[in-house]
Amino acid sequence: MVSNGKSAVTSLVNHTHITATFGTDGSLTGNATCNRYTTTYKADGDTITIARPATTRERCPAPAMTQEGNYLAALERATRYRVNEGKLELRDDKGALQVSFQAPK
Repeated sequence: MVSNGKSAVTSLVNHTHITATFGTDGSLTGNATCNRYTTTYKADGDTITIARPATTRERCPAPAMTQEGNYLAALERATRYRVNEGKLELRDDKGALQVSFQAPK
């Protein structure tokens, strides 16, 4: 689930996936839908700061590109995180859900 930046959280576009790997060294990498991304993060308690991601430059159909842009922007808006039962939620400073990840089974 990804925030569209307009006070709504949407499911992923069919046949797409988003991934995030949070390294113990503060690195964050993954697939943003069409492109790979890399950035850094800092976590302290339940707060998190994610730097602007750098991405590859592949193009794909409009719905997927829109989703990717929304996802990358949502990462930057995240200021709090919570992990519960294999699920990671990133929220903004008002508590609005920005991104939700489910750990692989």
